[in-house]
Amino acid sequence: MPDSCGGGFNGLNHKEFSKPPLSKKDKQKQQEAKRNAAKAKAEKRAKEEEEEEARVRAEREQDPAEREAEIARIKEAEEIKSNARRLQNAQKKAAKACSSNDWVYALALYTECIEIDDKDYLNWSNRAAVQNKLGRFDEMLEDAAKCVELSPQFAKGWARVGSANAALERYDAAEEAFKRALSLEPASTASLEGLAAVQKAREEAVEEDAFDAMLRELKLLSLIDLRELALQEGVHETKVREAENNADAKEALVSLITAHRYIIDLAREDLADVDVDGLRARALAEGLDEDKISVAAQSENPVEGLQTLIVDFLSHDLVGAATEILAEAQFEEVSDDDADAVEEDLDFEIIAL
Repeated sequence: MPDSCGGGFNGLNHKEFSKPPLSKKDKQKQQEAKRNAAKAKAEKRAKEEEEEEARVRAEREQDPAEREAEIARIKEAEEIKSNARRLQNAQKKAAKACSSNDWVYALALYTECIEIDDKDYLNWSNRAAVQNKLGRFDEMLEDAAKCVELSPQFAKGWARVGSANAALERYDAAEEAFKRALSLEPASTASLEGLAAVQKAREEAVEEDAFDAMLRELKLLSLIDLRELALQEGVHETKVREAENNADAKEALVSLITAHRYIIDLAREDLADVDVDGLRARALAEGLDEDKISVAAQSENPVEGLQTLIVDFLSHDLVGAATEILAEAQFEEVSDDDADAVEEDLDFEIIAL
């Protein structure tokens, strides 16, 4: 009985919980699906093998030179992508260095940009701007010249050529470059200001040359000749004697005569367009004697008479201070430490990159 009951229970359990058997039709569908999947997989594998065989066969049949050229093209394309990433990274770092005034690092980075792509005129232009910040004007000119060689229509490049030449005191070349920049970009403030600065610098250079020539001429004279010249030009005798008592009487007399001429030129320029009434008022304001003013005003040429009176007074009154300033500027030597301090204090023109 127990075996019979047990056997009967187990048999009943199997029939209740097992899946119903598939029909013959379902079995056929299932087998068909498996066969189709296996077939598709086999076809895919066969296609891949066929493509690989074709590739290998093509490589074998390909001309060695063509194969080498293809490999070179692939490598070149990869190198171009790599250099593009390097260039972008270097340019970002360079811009950041410029914003931090780290010009030495910026120079190294823009040099890297040029090494990566020396055909991009902007790399040369940006490095020229950095050279300017570092006071490397010869190098700035070289970079700016390369920039406009690559892009002759780039106005800012010509402005950089102008700035470099101006810094090197090559005013004709600077003027030509700024004019070229303005022909391309007439409203460029930097080029307009640069051209004006060049014209002013050229005028100052002429004045400096004339002043240097005058100094050389005076220094060739003897002490006696310098004394006579000072008195002849209207320097007060007390000022002449003070100069002669100086430790270096010759240098003192040269400074005295130079200062006297400077004051006279300055005063005459200041009074050039003033009429008689204005000159009379100016003379009274300076504290000149009223009788002398009246005599000058009633002379045959009152304007010249009053101008001479005022100039003579001012030259005696101011020549002492002017002498000290000019002597200090012309004869004092600058120590190495002072020169370094001046160099550190230089403020170069800021040019947007």
